[in-house]
Amino acid sequence: MFMKRSILVFLLSFLVCSSVFARSTGCKEGNCDNGYGKWVYTDKTTYEGEWVATKKEGQGIETWPNGYIYNRYLEKR
Repeated sequence: MFMKRSILVFLLSFLVCSSVFARSTGCKEGNCDNGYGKWVYTDKTTYEGEWVATKKEGQGIETWPNGYIYNRYLEKR
């Protein structure tokens, strides 16, 4: 009984950890602090464009999982 429970706990822990790492978000290419980079969100939406002080600023393209593509230009506030 203890062995079965241990195996079950191990498998559940593995699955939870796997799904967390599979849905990671963050800067995947380039420089998302100051420069040009690509950010991927957990829902697989991506923003690729210009960044200033870790904020989207300037020209960029946001692509949604459903295929919607949004070209944007954000001015400095």
